[in-house]
Amino acid sequence: MSLAGRIAAGGKPYYADAHDNLGISLEKQGKLDEAIVAYKTAIGINPNFAGTYFNLSNALSTQGKHDEAIAAYRKAVELKPAFAGAHLNLGLALLDKRDYAAAAAALRRALAQKPSDEETRENLGKAFQRLKNATACPLALSCRATSIATIPSKQWPAR
Repeated sequence: MSLAGRIAAGGKPYYADAHDNLGISLEKQGKLDEAIVAYKTAIGINPNFAGTYFNLSNALSTQGKHDEAIAAYRKAVELKPAFAGAHLNLGLALLDKRDYAAAAAALRRALAQKPSDEETRENLGKAFQRLKNATACPLALSCRATSIATIPSKQWPAR
């Protein structure tokens, strides 16, 4: 383990949170390879923390390693099914891979957790449009011009 890793872990390399925090710090500095090592170390210590998988996924996605990122996002939502941000980012990664059906499913799960999130609605609309699923469009912002009147007020965020 590197000196930075030992310092971050307070001299105790089994502190998963310290490695996760080190990864966050390294990622902010643009040191993605080192951040990924820190996240993987944290996961090796505690494989049950969804937040570390999410952080790892984001770093992998930034590097263009979409298949690895998707696998880590899936692990994050497996561990924490109500993790809206992980469902959203999984959906975005799947959109990038042109897996529109899986993207729509992930984005629907994100929307179930945060019904008023416009980014999720917009991207869900993109997935529906690419699937040519017009009946599902009322859930999404990108279909808004033609369908806003059909969305019950309790499903649409107040402006």
